Amino acid sequence: MLLGGVAWAGYNVLGKRASTGQDAVGVTYYQTLAGAAGFLLASLLEAGDRRMPDATASALLVHLAVACSVGGFLLYNYGLRRMASSVAVNILNLVPVFGVIGAVVINGESIRAAQAAGGVIIIAGVALGMIERGREAAAPRGVPPRKAMEADSPGAAGTP
Repeated sequence: MLLGGVAWAGYNVLGKRASTGQDAVGVTYYQTLAGAAGFLLASLLEAGDRRMPDATASALLVHLAVACSVGGFLLYNYGLRRMASSVAVNILNLVPVFGVIGAVVINGESIRAAQAAGGVIIIAGVALGMIERGREAAAPRGVPPRKAMEADSPGAAGTP
């Protein structure tokens, strides 16, 4: 789990740097090619377990490839160009919350108290991260956010 988080953080930081000056469609194209190549290499490990998928499975595979993978990464790359990678990673923590909401709305599943509590904790963590990020962005360059807030508050040293 920890290694996955480190890999995702590295992907975001390096992806943002590597995509500077390129449009989101071009970046997504090359990411999809690299992912497909890796997938094909990994599929060689399961050569003995292959069978021809039926029409339903083929349609679902196309949907997953186009809508979920390419579409999802295209939208993610578009958003990553317009915000800091730390903000994008923070927002991605909401994925499990939307997964549970989708399960309730689409499948009619019920949620337990622990799941609801977990969702509240995730939403609170994302909100706190966004608030802190907003404070950092509002602070003058070279001044830590807390010092900037103290300087702006009434009664701070040197202010009437």
